[in-house]
Amino acid sequence: MKDDPLVKAAVTYPVVGNTKYDEFFKKSAEMRGRLIASQAVATTTLENMKETARSEAAKGALGDSIKEVVGEQPESMWSVEETAAIIKLQRKRGEVATDRLKGFSQSVASIRELSTFHVKLPMSSTDLANQGRGLAGSVPHDFIGPAAIKAPQVTGALNDSAGWLKEAGEQAPLTAKELVRLGDAITMALEWSRLRSESDELCVTPTRSAASPEAIRRKSIMPQSYPARSRTAFVARTAG
Repeated sequence: MKDDPLVKAAVTYPVVGNTKYDEFFKKSAEMRGRLIASQAVATTTLENMKETARSEAAKGALGDSIKEVVGEQPESMWSVEETAAIIKLQRKRGEVATDRLKGFSQSVASIRELSTFHVKLPMSSTDLANQGRGLAGSVPHDFIGPAAIKAPQVTGALNDSAGWLKEAGEQAPLTAKELVRLGDAITMALEWSRLRSESDELCVTPTRSAASPEAIRRKSIMPQSYPARSRTAFVARTAG
């Protein structure tokens, strides 16, 4: 992606020196980060599909494929299904090169994996939110003596995490549906089963890409010193 969505969203988590709190904050940030990254994957993939359709049409009198599907409707209004239908028509007419479609073919497995993760995310976020509420009640007992100075920051971070987890639980089902639509549209555009037998070059075995949950997690966690919010996304920031 041109712009890292995790950097833009400044997804961070605090390190307070207490294992159970640190693990909770890290898991909460991972969940939020994976939701944001997945939404960006869906948006960027659709933008790339539109760019493919538009670039092929610009080569000559090839805009007919677009007009047959969406008429004079502006590109910003094309649905993922309409965009896929344009690409499918272009491919059938030989208007789009096979190598331009290879990346879409390879992305399907990762998109399916992400959609499965988001179907399960509401339950996971609820479980984690319950854990956070339990930790909130333990702050006065866990941060005493010299560590008591951290208590306000810990409480604030727990409140932030509660808000993020609630938002993640609400958005995940919608994100899952959009990812399923995207995967189905790409499959339709490429006529997946037919292309498997027709073109080894295009229909390579899908591999895990940077869009997979594991890859997002590996990329995101880069511990740095506090304050790091303005520099790097998804970083651990040390409580004072």
